[in-house]
Amino acid sequence: MRSSASVFLIVIFLAILSTFADACVLNGPRYRLASDTVHWFLELSDGETCLRGVRFNNVVVDKLMVVSAPRTGHVTLQGTGFSYKAARDSQGRDFFSLMVAGATNKVPGSSTIEVEVSVSNAGESRRFSTMIPRSSQAQPSQPSPAPSTSSPPSGASAAYRPFTPLHTYYMAASGCSDANAGTSPASPWCTANHAVVCGDVIIAAAGSYNTRRVLLGNNGGRAVSTVSNCPSTSGGIDGKGGIYFAVILCGGSDLEACKVNYTCTGAGCRAVFDSTASNWAIEGFKVTTSDAANDMCFESNAIATLSTVLHHFAAINNICYSSGQGFASNDNGNGGGTPAPGTDYMAAVGNIMQAASSLTAFGVCTSAIDGNGMANFDTDAGTHLYFYGNFVANSQSPTCVTGNVASDSEAIMLDTWNTHFYTGTGVIANNMAWHSMRACLQFTFNPFAGDNNLNITFHNNTCFDDNTNIGGPTGPTGGGELDFSGNNGTTSVHINYSNNIAYSDLATSGGRPSPVYAAVWGGNTMTNLVNGTTGTENILKGSAAVCQGTCDPGNNVGAFNGNGLGTNFYENPNFNNTTNLKNNWVTFTPNCAGFRNATACMGWNAETRTLTSLTPISDLTPTSTHSPGKGYQLPSTTCNTNSEYPTWLKGIVYLHYDGTFIRQYRDLVTVPCGL
Repeated sequence: MRSSASVFLIVIFLAILSTFADACVLNGPRYRLASDTVHWFLELSDGETCLRGVRFNNVVVDKLMVVSAPRTGHVTLQGTGFSYKAARDSQGRDFFSLMVAGATNKVPGSSTIEVEVSVSNAGESRRFSTMIPRSSQAQPSQPSPAPSTSSPPSGASAAYRPFTPLHTYYMAASGCSDANAGTSPASPWCTANHAVVCGDVIIAAAGSYNTRRVLLGNNGGRAVSTVSNCPSTSGGIDGKGGIYFAVILCGGSDLEACKVNYTCTGAGCRAVFDSTASNWAIEGFKVTTSDAANDMCFESNAIATLSTVLHHFAAINNICYSSGQGFASNDNGNGGGTPAPGTDYMAAVGNIMQAASSLTAFGVCTSAIDGNGMANFDTDAGTHLYFYGNFVANSQSPTCVTGNVASDSEAIMLDTWNTHFYTGTGVIANNMAWHSMRACLQFTFNPFAGDNNLNITFHNNTCFDDNTNIGGPTGPTGGGELDFSGNNGTTSVHINYSNNIAYSDLATSGGRPSPVYAAVWGGNTMTNLVNGTTGTENILKGSAAVCQGTCDPGNNVGAFNGNGLGTNFYENPNFNNTTNLKNNWVTFTPNCAGFRNATACMGWNAETRTLTSLTPISDLTPTSTHSPGKGYQLPSTTCNTNSEYPTWLKGIVYLHYDGTFIRQYRDLVTVPCGL
């Protein structure tokens, strides 16, 4: 079979080792022994045995081992190959994974081979192949499409693996009732307010959910159910469970399929997905609200009592448009100086937040993505808050400017973590944000608590054209794309800004003389504030004509209260096309028709490794001298190692339903191997 850079699909008909050769067909891409993971697809009949090798001509295999065993069939290693026997009278899916270690052209390495099995009735016809790949030819680095008997959607590739829910339920926009069983599309629920367990998936039928009721939350006398049996111990992506969520999943083909038009108005409104219980994840919805001053998209609402600590709440691969808030934990200002209420273990991954901050009905100004009122569910090590791979545009709240003072309206904010004595770890990484009323990234704290042993890392974020209206004051301070502030001298708060790109093209803000910097290191003196080091420098470029505080010679950074400037590069990142971004991607209405995920909708197709011009990701691609490795990094479908990535997100970033199977796809953000 001929191979070229334009041919991604390699048909593997590996080393025919026995008379069972015609009992199965095996398709998928070639592994590279580069800590990579490939997905192979195996077809055979029930009761049959498939014997296949895994060695290519230029590969020396030193070790082959089973990483995860199949659930219904049986796999046995045979030298540099494997034997898989399908269970008799057992049609459907199975899954197992192998690890192969050895050397390619004398270069050692290893790969993971994930094998998805489709077992059909022995009487059914199957396709067979006699093609053998030429191992001496160069293979493309991109993961290759793997055909599937389930007819995956256009663009589906080897960058997925099957997800087996413990139970599957259904909800719909019409013809529904919460009195239904919810166990089939013919008897769907109207909301997700039902008793479920971790590892369950509620599939929402494609349609327009024009509703005043929330889809997850207290309404009509039906409260949000507590999700039980967490984490799961079976099912998921490897049969071993480890799933910490019940998932509400849009069952449509793209991000326009499940449109939620929330028509609630007035002070009684809450979020569309307003969780007053723990262990919920929402994926694949487009939420638009009719009353942006009151409504929210995704909220962990911990104000039922002053002793409530919720945990494990995630929004993944959604669109939030024209709302009072995009994603947040909320204590609504209650319980200051007490351990609760609040939320722990929160994740916003791969969402589009457009015009998603405003003054809420509770008189609280908000940010588009807000980790506020955090509280300790436990003190375990690892990442507790994860904001990763989001796109945040036009966070504007003009009603939050009163006189000479503005409140919130940042793109991403971590607000007063010590209000409830929180000690968790937060990671804000690989996000893009532009044209916010105030900062792109902000951390602030207050004087409630003393020493908080918490760690927060901001890295590889891209920020541009924010602080459009700082709102004052006219006195000694300005605003920064990256903004550290607060009024507590706590020194055990460790904050690290690294490899970010922040470029402000504004000299002043909102017609006021307050200068706009790329970064402001303010608040009290922080001995544990790290803003760039050798090898992890931020790229910071401001346009301030004057300096208030301590500034670098170009007035790119303003430092206050004895905080240092850090070790950074002060250069224009030379983004590809800021004119197009400001003209077409500020007040836009999100339209992701034909796109299965937010990253592709914003311009980057990780499967084909194609960057579309005149999109936000393309427009904000830097080209300056020191920009490689800085700011937003393009996701890859090849898994990696990432110690920051929470293990409690295993298996759910991100899920897609094709009408038959639920799969975890890998083209939204780069996911660590095994998760």
